[in-house]
Amino acid sequence: MSPPAQPAVSPPAQPAVSSPVRAATYRDVLRLDGAVRAFVPAALARLSYGTLPLALLLTVQTASGSFATAGLVLAVFAVTTVALPLKSRMVDRHGRRRVLGGLGIGYPLALLALAGAARTTPAPVVLIALTMVAGLLAPPIGPSIRAVWVALCRAPDSLRRAYSLDTVTEEVLFTLGPTLVGVLLTVTTPVGAIGLSAGLAAAGTLGLATAPGPAGRTVPPPRLRRPSRLRRPGPPPPGLGGLLGMLAGFGLATTMLEVGVAARAEAVGATAQAGYLLAMLPAGSAVGGLAWGRRPPGGTFTRQIAALLAVFAVGCTVAALVPGLIGLGADLFVTGLVVAPVFITTYLAVERRAPADRGAEASSWVNTAHNLGSAFGSASAGLVIDTHGPRVALLVAAGPVALGPAVVAGATRVRNRVTGATRVRNR
Repeated sequence: MSPPAQPAVSPPAQPAVSSPVRAATYRDVLRLDGAVRAFVPAALARLSYGTLPLALLLTVQTASGSFATAGLVLAVFAVTTVALPLKSRMVDRHGRRRVLGGLGIGYPLALLALAGAARTTPAPVVLIALTMVAGLLAPPIGPSIRAVWVALCRAPDSLRRAYSLDTVTEEVLFTLGPTLVGVLLTVTTPVGAIGLSAGLAAAGTLGLATAPGPAGRTVPPPRLRRPSRLRRPGPPPPGLGGLLGMLAGFGLATTMLEVGVAARAEAVGATAQAGYLLAMLPAGSAVGGLAWGRRPPGGTFTRQIAALLAVFAVGCTVAALVPGLIGLGADLFVTGLVVAPVFITTYLAVERRAPADRGAEASSWVNTAHNLGSAFGSASAGLVIDTHGPRVALLVAAGPVALGPAVVAGATRVRNRVTGATRVRNR
């Protein structure tokens, strides 16, 4: 009798060796379905925002004969950023096609009306009123394209890389904008430069409005409980008050830094060099943004921003003390390395805490906080320079970015103590 057959013994299973996950690259982000179709028109619209400040400044100054009036017009345009959350809320509620489609027509027409008024009836009150209308109709390009990135990027690494690409592109366009206006002024007037801004805004905004969303479909508006009425925009997402406060101080400091640098160049008879010096700041920002996008995440958002702002405060201080323009340019480049990372980190913090149906609106609070700080900085920088000189203005610029993180850290410690005590009492 033959022995029973022994069951075949399979060799022990070898543990699967998982290959390391490759981090997303900028090329991977642009290959996402619909990314390029939205990214390119958004860049055109942002370029219009890069060309407008210098074009508007020179147009109003030429029409009114006053730099004070021109500065006031720019401040009015900056203050209208308070309407940005409302316009972004409309994008969240009704979709890009409907909202950006209307603003993409109304905003360029308002710019053309402003240019026509500057040529025919340069009364300051008329120019200020038309500037306010244009500012209120300015499309929320940044919040809209960031909402697209959130819809396209499913992994945190991809979203961080997309925000980095987005912020760096904006910095490059804001460097290119004034240069483009300078070239255009060799063949036309500042009014013609406003016409260029209007054309770029129309093409870019309408292109973004009609861009398909993920999977080739237009992103539908979110379904809310009361679709017949547009509720007022809500407050910033909870827990972001401190970050937005630091960003407002950052906007104030950035504007004072730029005006102070221009005043330093003028004080030594090198006014023409101011443009090249100021270009070093966004140039450094572009390099810093690209490097920050490749950086692995680490630390809380508040700590990251506080560290970046500390570097910016040091840069403002050095700008006040460095003796020559070459050293000043080098300092501006190094200081600019932290500018884009501040925005990237803040956008990530907002996206992490924002409700799903308020993505564009929540992102707009970043721009609103920064622009309101910039408006205050532009209004106060000239006063400080006229009374105490550009070096003092540069030292003053270091204050908000140096004290802001300390105030937020103190408030956080107090809140944690109160919360801890409440938890003990409620046990």
